[in-house]
Amino acid sequence: NIRASDVNSLPQAIADNRSVALLIVDDNSQNRDFLAALLRSIGFNVDEAGDGQEALSCLERSEYDLVITDLVMPKIDGFELIANIRQHPAHLNLPIIVASASAFGDDQVRSLALGANYFIPKPIDSFELISKIGDLCSITYQSNETSIDNSPDSNEALAEPISLMIDWSTPDNQQIKTAILEAATLGQLPKITRILDAIDDAERKEQWQNLLSEALDNQDDEAVIEILESKDA
Repeated sequence: NIRASDVNSLPQAIADNRSVALLIVDDNSQNRDFLAALLRSIGFNVDEAGDGQEALSCLERSEYDLVITDLVMPKIDGFELIANIRQHPAHLNLPIIVASASAFGDDQVRSLALGANYFIPKPIDSFELISKIGDLCSITYQSNETSIDNSPDSNEALAEPISLMIDWSTPDNQQIKTAILEAATLGQLPKITRILDAIDDAERKEQWQNLLSEALDNQDDEAVIEILESKDA
């Protein structure tokens, strides 16, 4: 998932039309797709891999300027992927950003010790991610009017594309939000899944599933509450 607070602050493009190739590695296809769509909208060339083994195959076939990887994945996880990348002479200096929902501080320390350049927690702050990509790849972004300083202190966080898709003013979405909050408060995650499955409108169902997928995958009722209570609805 991606979070932020002001979608209008998103950069419009990479300055000078520079070609920058990214590899996103995550076993959650919805996470990959939304992150890839966000980065492509700015001008990045993005490839996707569903696990570390697939990522290593991509790295054998193509050259990338930066890798964004999750940690918990089947076959080859993020830790082993980082170690494999750093063992390859051609990839010793390839920037690696870890994007993980792991709540264990040891995971952050371990990933950085293995050779990752940066750790960003999920849900991802889109501006922090885009800024760090700019830092690691030495690129400048352009808005509609001017270049954007990509240092983390120079801008506010950006709005979450997923949540902006949900019209919080409608009674249906308000009812869904209330029902899910009640279920999450009681720790009834299966009930939340049933609430989502019962949404008739396919587009609305997809919006809600995308918003809560990471928290539900991790069986984290507190994350569900945090996500919904952070909305100005």
